[in-house]
Amino acid sequence: MKSFLEEYGLIIVAAIVVLGVIVFASQFSDTIVDAIDGLIGTFTDQTSGIIGG
Repeated sequence: MKSFLEEYGLIIVAAIVVLGVIVFASQFSDTIVDAIDGLIGTFTDQTSGIIGG
């Protein structure tokens, strides 16, 4: 069992972290999208649309 955990422990931990990120993103996706839209809108307003063309 010890050799199994030494070999595959990092993969198991990485899989748990990825699963956590997926759950977090699914729970807060609307909030994250709204926040990004707000940031882009603020940036565009402050630069007066210079960068957007």
